[in-house]
Amino acid sequence: MCPTQRCHARVEPVTRGIGDVIDENVRGHRFGDGRQDRNAFEAYAPAARAAVVEGHRLFGGKPFIVTRRNHGGATPLDVPIGTVTAQGGAHHYLARPTPDMDIDECEYRPLTVKENARTQGFPKEHVFAGEEPDQKLQVGDAVPVTVATWAAQETLKVLPS
Repeated sequence: MCPTQRCHARVEPVTRGIGDVIDENVRGHRFGDGRQDRNAFEAYAPAARAAVVEGHRLFGGKPFIVTRRNHGGATPLDVPIGTVTAQGGAHHYLARPTPDMDIDECEYRPLTVKENARTQGFPKEHVFAGEEPDQKLQVGDAVPVTVATWAAQETLKVLPS
């Protein structure tokens, strides 16, 4: 609801929480197994581990997002995600704690192209061209639908009739 006393109109969110677009069927790997994008074992950086520890502490066993850039940290699934960059959102990871809250047993994975696209406002059925790296770039280079709509509406206001 609008907080203004005279208004109190229903206000729809401009962007939804990231939890609304998470595909529960996509599984991750054990955090303790290290980075999955390497040929040999490489543990996650201390900052990544600290963010996962922080998420466990803050959200008490509920899934959360870890943002691994610009001093990012752990955020709940009910808030919008941070900026999806030109790398196609390679900085956002879903963490699913285990019941025993063991950090190394926590399930951890990057968001998918589809999940990042949905955060940008693309419809679920949108098809992207090329291989996964090309698709990530397309999503990351896109302007969110809500922002593009707002910019177009504001531009129309100043154009001659």
